[in-house]
Amino acid sequence: MRSNIHLSSLLLLSLLGFSLASDSTPASNPLQDKCSKEFEKLTTCLDYATAKVATPGTTCCTSVSGIRQEEPACLCYIIQQAHSSSPTMASMGLKFDRLLSLPDSCKLANSNISNCPKLLNLSPSSADAAIFTDPKSATGEKLSSISDI
Repeated sequence: MRSNIHLSSLLLLSLLGFSLASDSTPASNPLQDKCSKEFEKLTTCLDYATAKVATPGTTCCTSVSGIRQEEPACLCYIIQQAHSSSPTMASMGLKFDRLLSLPDSCKLANSNISNCPKLLNLSPSSADAAIFTDPKSATGEKLSSISDI
């Protein structure tokens, strides 16, 4: 169990782009700094995000709901970071479409992922915005139902 928690923490730190090296410079992205604790909260969702379970658990959904209520931009940022993850992250089994569908899978009311580009200050015509406005093209597959942020 301890190794799963350690692996989860490393996975989430990697998503954020943190370097474990002691001589690394601090993050220059304010959202990266702001959302680091929100990433930690999502360790409860790793079984769902890696497709080990079909539905997210109550603890996962409580975490997602809390992030959505306290820092909705962070939920968008986490999804964005998962989409732009390195091949190493993909090899760990993290599924972008699973993170994208977390709000829907957790049945969060009054949420809309199409608000993410605005929350992240993305140009509406940018490729980064497209992952929220046209998720089918971002995942390369058909998604059944995408909820809101």
